[in-house]
Amino acid sequence: MTAEYRGGNSRSLAKKLDQSSHCVAILDQKATILFANSSLCRLAKVEATQLVGKQCLGNIGSDEEPLANLLSLLAPPANARQGQFAWRQLTTPPVFGSSISGQLFTPLLGDSGEVWLTIVYLGEWEQIKGQMLSVQGTPALGRRSEEQVLANLRSRWKTLAPFTPLIGESPAIDLAMTRAQLAIQNDCNVLISGAAQTGKQEVVEAIFARRLRLASTPVHSGRLFPIECGVVDAELLSGMLEVFSGRRLEGVPRGSQQLLLDNLQLLDLDCVEVLTDWYSSQQNTCSLAATLQTSHRPAANPLHSVTNEFSQRGGKWPKLLSILGQIDIHLPPLSERREDIAPLATQILSDFCSRQQKPQMRFSLDALDLLSAYTWHRNLIGLREAIESAVERAVLVPTLQVEHLPTAIRTFASSAGQPHARVQPIEMDTVLLELETLMLKRALKLSPRNRAQVARLLGISRPRLLRRIEQLGLEPPQDATPQSPRPSS
Repeated sequence: MTAEYRGGNSRSLAKKLDQSSHCVAILDQKATILFANSSLCRLAKVEATQLVGKQCLGNIGSDEEPLANLLSLLAPPANARQGQFAWRQLTTPPVFGSSISGQLFTPLLGDSGEVWLTIVYLGEWEQIKGQMLSVQGTPALGRRSEEQVLANLRSRWKTLAPFTPLIGESPAIDLAMTRAQLAIQNDCNVLISGAAQTGKQEVVEAIFARRLRLASTPVHSGRLFPIECGVVDAELLSGMLEVFSGRRLEGVPRGSQQLLLDNLQLLDLDCVEVLTDWYSSQQNTCSLAATLQTSHRPAANPLHSVTNEFSQRGGKWPKLLSILGQIDIHLPPLSERREDIAPLATQILSDFCSRQQKPQMRFSLDALDLLSAYTWHRNLIGLREAIESAVERAVLVPTLQVEHLPTAIRTFASSAGQPHARVQPIEMDTVLLELETLMLKRALKLSPRNRAQVARLLGISRPRLLRRIEQLGLEPPQDATPQSPRPSS
């Protein structure tokens, strides 16, 4: 009979943590607080009973939760949720006068490799950085720089979901992020230019939502009125502007009443004149935002380059661009910001898994290298579709490998060096058969002795499972018996 051994001294451990002068919290796998020491309670000015049981998320609104700032501060970043050490510097202390300037997240793994507990430590950044740099050579630490990039961006934005197009550390994206923050703080007009499908409209909507939140304006009081410039003429545009004017509310900030002009480059001269005259008559009671698709690489000053191009069209284009260009943001294509693709893909993967209520996944280094090298003619849209397709292919695995990526990306590296090589046709039946065999082998490995369990994992009946096992030759039939050779006469 196997003896059972029980641990002890849990009270001594809790007492020791409680005596620490640094803020310490212990979270479970759902980021729910299990323990908060006295230093953390003093920082929050609440009793431990008010903290224990709270879930720490990075996007808790301050109007929904009194402890929102603290709970957001304790929320583990993506790399900590995936079992890696994480540390990051805080731009401002959580409480005025506090010496806390850094966070350290230490995950404890369970038997199957998932994060079981997370220890959160709040202290001085220089001390945390010194300790982490001394062990950064170990495999569990500093493995992927894209996670550190995302951690730094979260300290700047708190939540990255609305600002996905601005994820990265390239100079162009850093400038775009700085100007987006200026646009949030000021009720000014915004012009966002860039290549097709780079997320220009997403940035406009994210800036608008942040303005409402910063001004404590209820969502129902905000008016974001989109107009697709490619489908309107002067008469239709006049009617839509009249509708927008009629819906506008009085006594609210100018930035909460915004007209969004999507694909501004498609306006004709008559529409430009109608729009310019209408805005001049509004006496600064609303704000404008516009997206402008450009097909060329801009000069050092994107707005100057765009102004020169569209001024050649004549009419009131120069005046309209001067009205819109109070703050201009340029989003370059992914091919011009390859250093941003790895953190961008990591964040897109995390967001997609959260929306689909799937366990968090990660990329292998080889898969990230392929994503970073690909051309991405469809920019952000293409990257999102490729990642979502890879997640659907990856069944019962925590890491996206090269084989999970779409065929165009997997074959890109070899075809790039041989542009004139003949493209071989894909035998769909062979591909599906190989995929079925792979899934069967993986499920059989998870439950080698229980065929009913394997059938449930695959979502098929047990007789069909046994039939396919025999047809694919994954194991010999149960009624097959070896035959001894006949003796030669």
